[in-house]
Amino acid sequence: MQIRNALALATLLLLGYYLLSYSGILRNGAPFTPEQAVRSKLLEWAHRREAPEIAIVGTSRAFLLRTDLFDVPAENLAIYGETAHAGLEILRRSPVTPHIVLVEADSISLARKYIQNRLSEPKNILEEVQWHFSDCRRRPINVLAAYYPQEAINIRFTDRDREIARRQFLDGTGSYFLNELKDEPRRSGCIAEAKRSIDELIERGAKVVFFTIPSDSTVQELVRPYDQIIKQTFSSSKYLWLDSSSESFEMGDLLHLSQGGARAFTRSLQSRLVQSGALPIQLSKRESTHKLER
Repeated sequence: MQIRNALALATLLLLGYYLLSYSGILRNGAPFTPEQAVRSKLLEWAHRREAPEIAIVGTSRAFLLRTDLFDVPAENLAIYGETAHAGLEILRRSPVTPHIVLVEADSISLARKYIQNRLSEPKNILEEVQWHFSDCRRRPINVLAAYYPQEAINIRFTDRDREIARRQFLDGTGSYFLNELKDEPRRSGCIAEAKRSIDELIERGAKVVFFTIPSDSTVQELVRPYDQIIKQTFSSSKYLWLDSSSESFEMGDLLHLSQGGARAFTRSLQSRLVQSGALPIQLSKRESTHKLER
């Protein structure tokens, strides 16, 4: 009897392992692969009748921001393993438009893109959708920061960790970023496409607000020339920039905020939205749903 029970338990554990592996939880540290996450959000937003007051688009760095800390309903469309292009595409294809779209606006987020094909019509989302991601060897310095749910991130980044990570970054992820950003036709195409999507959202009534997430000085120096291109492209007065350069936040690694840093940064972002006038201080959660008539 004990042997039979042990075999039954082993079978259940093995079955559970394969189910978790198939879903992506063990493979990627989250319930979805980037491809699955994009497809899921596209399906959901294609049938939305109303939108949150705020939507966030960006990379895994923006994925860590805490939507529950905003004073109005907010939703995070930043996807680990993706760039802001994925969130912009989700919003562009949706029949509803958030009042405020927060865009992680630097070269890592806007000058790079992994979705290789675009859907022709929103209705086709219901059919089989093939998403092709470029073959890349990206290895985040701290996989926890990019791939685990927000609740699981509690990283302490020591000085020794930082020096090791800087060397690894310059040899690995940073080198890959730089090769991508140096590809002028690809870089220009990505930025131009982002601008078209952002301008379309503005025409639909959204207030687009650009923000940047702090990173280590090694990262900043590497991408600074390309970040300047982003700022020059979106220098018009119709784009609002929120500057956080004077503030410091706890980092989880060279690119990502720690759990505590993400909470502090989100609160700071909320405060700067109110100070800039983008988010009226009297706006209540009950009044904040922004609907778009079909």
